Amino acid sequence: MIEIKHHPIPWIGNKRVKTNNLKQLFVKQKYMGSSNDSRRYNYNVHGLTKEDKPFKLITGFETSNQALYIEQEIEKYLGIENVDVSGEFKG
Repeated sequence: MIEIKHHPIPWIGNKRVKTNNLKQLFVKQKYMGSSNDSRRYNYNVHGLTKEDKPFKLITGFETSNQALYIEQEIEKYLGIENVDVSGEFKG
């Protein structure tokens, strides 16, 4: 089980994910707008179930490295081989 919690204030993004139904993790880039002629993005870690149903796992990383690190560490811990997913941010 992967559990996402925000403390000390409860957050709507708190969730539990059964790892035995987790097929793949991947990062998506989200455009957040621009300021001073500079585009801003955030990066979100998504999951894919064994039934190929996508879901958001953790959102709001300011850098791609943060999100990619979380993706890689969870995959390594769970023994999930990294494969390409359509729409995935490649870095």
